[in-house]
Amino acid sequence: MLLLTFTLPVVTLLLAHIIRSWFRLRHIPGPFWAKITDLWREHHYIKGDYGDRPMAPYFAIPSLLGMESAMDQIQQELEDQICRRVTIDVVLWMRLFSLESLHWIAFSNKLGYLSEGKDTDGILSILQSKFIGLAGQLCGWIHRTTLRFHFPKSCTGTAVAPSQRKASHRDLLAHFMDASQKNPETLEERGVLGATISTIFAGTDTTGTSLTFFMYYLIKHPAALARLQEELDSAVRSGNLSYPPKWVEVSTLKYLQAVFKETLRLHSTARMSLYRVVGPEGLDLCGERLPSGTNLGCFGYTAHRNEPIYGRDAALFRPERWIEASNDTLLSMERASL
Repeated sequence: MLLLTFTLPVVTLLLAHIIRSWFRLRHIPGPFWAKITDLWREHHYIKGDYGDRPMAPYFAIPSLLGMESAMDQIQQELEDQICRRVTIDVVLWMRLFSLESLHWIAFSNKLGYLSEGKDTDGILSILQSKFIGLAGQLCGWIHRTTLRFHFPKSCTGTAVAPSQRKASHRDLLAHFMDASQKNPETLEERGVLGATISTIFAGTDTTGTSLTFFMYYLIKHPAALARLQEELDSAVRSGNLSYPPKWVEVSTLKYLQAVFKETLRLHSTARMSLYRVVGPEGLDLCGERLPSGTNLGCFGYTAHRNEPIYGRDAALFRPERWIEASNDTLLSMERASL
């Protein structure tokens, strides 16, 4: 009886989904099963036509640098808000900053996360509920149905009428729309909205958390903070660092880059096991013989504290390791970074 109570609603929803899909597409010529399921498009995923390929160019450095000037006002707003306060909740404000920044990059509009100092439309609450991570593991029709009721209108409403948008810069939505027009078979219009929103949901927590721990480690290690401050002051005095700072300028500051790398090493944003498939020759690992085709994964926490690669002090925060390392050691460290 209990099993029937659980399965009946699921079967009902599944049948409703199938009937709805068939009814909506019944007038379109083509294979019968294409009216019910999109499994027939799986070959596109196998070939790599779907996924990152149509959108990858827009995440490259040259494309992102085109949005750099648009980010300056978000940075200035954060600075203004911090200067008005004696104390701040670093975790909250870094998340608000990353959320406002990503929304601006994605949709060219601000929703007042920084000016209001709070989560104005509930995106952070959704992230904290872990709903997005769980929903992504559900089968496609449940995934799409449930997410539809959880996306804030600030995200979905922006893309409803793209022709009416007045963007001050080429944002991600505009880039993805271009990709959809160039690849209509592999990137549909509904996929454009999904890709844009996914960027916000995937980037908010990772960016905000990384910035928080960047400051945490500097506060916990005054010597590192002092050395970084000296590098920044020296760059300003020599005219190599403007305000607001540019990526081409900060990318040449060795100690700043070392602090970033060390922060991400100790607190990786990859909070999952990243799998690789063992090659045809097999693999000997830790006294075990792994056959070809085995899925092998390792958590970033473990990989980033591997003493043979990062040194006997791998558990410690020491940005200098990225500067003092030989070319071969540096290459090994960067290859091990997840």
